[in-house]
Formats: sequence, structure tokens, C-alpha cells
Amino acid sequence: MRKEQCKQKILAEWETWAKDPNTATYNDKQMFYLWLEQNRPELLTWRLANPGMDRWQDVQGWLNRRTGYGTTS
Repeated sequence: MRKEQCKQKILAEWETWAKDPNTATYNDKQMFYLWLEQNRPELLTWRLANPGMDRWQDVQGWLNRRTGYGTTS
């Protein structure tokens, strides 16, 4: 699956999984990633641009942008 497809599906899962997707903590995001590894590993199959990176870095960035963490008004 392409990275953009994985991203869209992961964000959709996040909306269902998170109690409040807008106020989730770092620990919530880590728990969600572990849940993905266990329950939806097919969503973590995109090709990494840099072999030194891991998929958590991408997922964390997507979730941070989704929750507004690290953005300015």
C-alpha cells in the first residue's frame, strides 16, 4: 500500500480508536501505534524513504498535525 493510502487509513482508525482525537497525549499516540502493530499491521507497510527512519516517526507526525500539536495559530 502506498504511504498516502496508509496515512488516510491510519488517520481514520485514529478517529475511531482515540477517546478524544483532539486532546490525545503522547502516550495515547504511542498506545495507538502499538495497537496498529498488533491489530492492523497492513497499515504499516509503506516503503520508507530513509532506511534510518521508522514508521513511528511518520505516524507521530501525522497524529501531531491532526491534533494541532506543534502548530501555531
